[in-house]
Amino acid sequence: MENAGIEVNEVETVKGSCHVKGLSIGSGRIRPAFYEQTISGMNAEELMGFAQRTMAELPAFDPTEKLTKAYILENCISCVRHETEGKTVRDRKEAVKWKVYGDLEEYIRVDLGEDPNGNHMSLIVTNSLLASVKLSKKSLRDQARRHLRESVLIRSMPEVLNEIIRTGCVDVFRDPPEIPEEIMYVATNRTGQHGAAVMLLDDVLLDFCRKHGLRGVNIIPSSLHEVILVSPDTDGESLNAMIREVNQTEVDEWDRLSDHVYFFSADPAKPASSL
Repeated sequence: MENAGIEVNEVETVKGSCHVKGLSIGSGRIRPAFYEQTISGMNAEELMGFAQRTMAELPAFDPTEKLTKAYILENCISCVRHETEGKTVRDRKEAVKWKVYGDLEEYIRVDLGEDPNGNHMSLIVTNSLLASVKLSKKSLRDQARRHLRESVLIRSMPEVLNEIIRTGCVDVFRDPPEIPEEIMYVATNRTGQHGAAVMLLDDVLLDFCRKHGLRGVNIIPSSLHEVILVSPDTDGESLNAMIREVNQTEVDEWDRLSDHVYFFSADPAKPASSL
């Protein structure tokens, strides 16, 4: 690619909860990046063709120009992923994040809408971005949690399965645990993207527990995009074994949240924890 006049740089970042390496191409502020999982197996000719097509489709605009303080506060939302501490130098220094549930971290995304090609865009908030718009971490987090709370969607498992059948999607757990349907619910947000962050909302989980007469709730980390809420009396070790198997066989590596179940207590004196 360099022989063809395309600037190429090595990059490393966090996709979902994964540390990935790859190549960025071009010299503008907006640079396409190809990661190992994407370009693995391509020969030189295929890689060149892929890069040229991507460069040709790159929209000639800078979406970060809209990142004012007001825009960030209006379009931010909390997300959750497995802890990334130490995975990249940039992540350690730049990402705005808070440790939650022991081995997870909350971070903030800003929705940038669609580019001229119809591709959806979002941006992870960094410390340098906050400094540039003079926005405090507390104000950002409070507003991001508020937007998340407004988008909460909790549905019973039968309702979700009926939708899967109706839409023809069969990518479901092959061997789900024996759990009564009335206390097995899927929690996400209305977009279905990064919806696992609903587990961060203590008031939402407390209302769920009170509604169903539960002393707490086990939280199965289905993916970055949703969690499953089940009875606290369900065996934790059985759930952990199921989660590990499903993650290895059904969930894309980039979408995995964690390999074990979490517990939220309805008793305010007992903090949420992992099992």
